Amino acid sequence: MKLGKIIKFLLGVCQFIRGNLHTLFFLIGLFVIDYGIFLFHPIAGLIAAGLFLVLIAFLLNPREEGGR
Repeated sequence: MKLGKIIKFLLGVCQFIRGNLHTLFFLIGLFVIDYGIFLFHPIAGLIAAGLFLVLIAFLLNPREEGGR
């Protein structure tokens, strides 16, 4: 019985990963770029991390809600 629940959970995780693979690759790519910038200079890495977070925020909520 417990094995069935574990298999069902793992299939759900695989489905989630398959459905959001492009988003996961995008976030991993931003992380790798930012890590490389951190290796170059820590302050530049912090600036890049902040810019990437702003970019992600704009992508998640592209337009202001309710205004029109």
